[in-house]
Amino acid sequence: MVFAVRKTNDRQAAGKDTVFVNRGQRTTSKDALRYCKKRKLNLKDHSPVPQTPEDIDYHTPRSPSSDILAPVEVDPVPEIIRFSTSALIDQIITRSPTIPIVLASPTHLRNHEVVLHKTREYFVLCTQGIVLTGHLNIQMLDDFWSHTLTSLFCTRSGKMPDSARWARIERDRLVAQLLETRNPIFMTLIVRLVVHLATEHAPAAEELLSSVVRQIATGCHTSHPLHALLQSMSQSMDAVLSLAEASIVSYMELVSLQLGPGNHLTRQVASELQKIYLVKKDWYSAYRMAESDCHMYAAEVNTPQGLHNYLVAQDGMVRCSTELDNYAKADKLIQDGIALSDRLQGKDRQVWQFRFLCNIAQLRERQRLDGPQQFLETAVVIGKSIYPPDYPERMWAAANLERILSQKAQIP
Repeated sequence: MVFAVRKTNDRQAAGKDTVFVNRGQRTTSKDALRYCKKRKLNLKDHSPVPQTPEDIDYHTPRSPSSDILAPVEVDPVPEIIRFSTSALIDQIITRSPTIPIVLASPTHLRNHEVVLHKTREYFVLCTQGIVLTGHLNIQMLDDFWSHTLTSLFCTRSGKMPDSARWARIERDRLVAQLLETRNPIFMTLIVRLVVHLATEHAPAAEELLSSVVRQIATGCHTSHPLHALLQSMSQSMDAVLSLAEASIVSYMELVSLQLGPGNHLTRQVASELQKIYLVKKDWYSAYRMAESDCHMYAAEVNTPQGLHNYLVAQDGMVRCSTELDNYAKADKLIQDGIALSDRLQGKDRQVWQFRFLCNIAQLRERQRLDGPQQFLETAVVIGKSIYPPDYPERMWAAANLERILSQKAQIP
């Protein structure tokens, strides 16, 4: 607090108000002056202000009338956490060279620095008083993803406006809950979701960023690390993929340092990084990560959750093999997955039947073989029995079936 008092006095002389953040705790200049009066400290002490402690950050608060996505006014970012090598990630997956990160603009470089710094802050915030290996609220995260995509698909298609409105309401409700519970995986999920939306429909990504930033400012405070992180991404939409990859790689290294490469949370973060590679169309890196996940989950296939995780990883390998034109490998993976899914019962088995049928349809279409229509028709029938009409995967299957039928109708 002594540092806050001295810094407040120094910045007030320059006409600046100040907010301090110490391990997630916010202190205003008024709090510092109140402490000064209580302890009867000398405000007129003109000795040099001590160096900023490593665990304290400070900035000038924004006025309430400013735009919610206006540039963040941040004092020089403290030395961010740096790693000499990517050895921690290499314990999980030996990565091939990826598309180089291009951040030539000074604005991009500045936002890149803020993103890395706030990623570290978010990690620290989530670790305060929370056991990282505890309950991760995975269902809440899945629902958040699903509601956001439902809103996107309904908006783009112009169909089911009530579903789109309801999905946005539910998404905003979940944001408030996830911020309150300090879910350690929420940051990587929302960063990856922004990337997905930005590549599919940029206005949807901007709407999501604006909505979440506004909720953070209202429900938490502008000092919350996600606030500055998402604002920086909103200011660099053309570099959002590079910023997202840097953030998730940094977060995964932090998690790996604390928990080790095989921990459940590390796997979750690695999964988000794999999906970033899919968006980049870096199929080889995504395949290797999915293959690594399969090896990790192979010993757990005798449990329902372990089998589900294994099939999810295998599903990623199928997509990458298809994109790499290794159709024989993709077909073998699908057949192996079908055999494993026979162990499941009821709706769980139907879910995987639906996914396998969609995969086969995609594979056959890529190979210009007959049959994708029939596989999609069966998938749509199964989808109707297990998913609501506005569920993203069901809407995707129906849209692709409609596209194939439309193309056939145009053939003379």
